[in-house]
Amino acid sequence: MAPRKPYNPNTQYGRKKIRDENQAWLNSLPPEEIAKINVNNTLWYVILLIIVGIIIYAVSGPSGLLHWASH
Repeated sequence: MAPRKPYNPNTQYGRKKIRDENQAWLNSLPPEEIAKINVNNTLWYVILLIIVGIIIYAVSGPSGLLHWASH
């Protein structure tokens, strides 16, 4: 039997199938692996937040950073 063609991610059906496959893979992982993935994601979000803060500080100064952080 020939391997299945990948789903087309540009269609609603393809996006749903890819999302379902990814969710099934994630559900099959042990809790330790899921915890590692969550820690990595959180780390990247914090790094991204710090980088955005530095850029805003460099462009608009401390008042711009405080204005951005207060929203």
